[in-house]
Amino acid sequence: MTKRLKNGHPRERLSVDLPTGTLTALKVHAAQREMTIREIVTTLVQKAIQQGKHA
Repeated sequence: MTKRLKNGHPRERLSVDLPTGTLTALKVHAAQREMTIREIVTTLVQKAIQQGKHA
């Protein structure tokens, strides 16, 4: 079952395989900023989409 966010849109899941060192670095990065990996990845994807619109 797909969860729904507060705005009513479904929350979809994306899985990727990362090298161990990359995953560890991502976890450290998230912990240092008191963010979740989901928040970091979402922010990066949104920035990439915005940059693509202006390219």
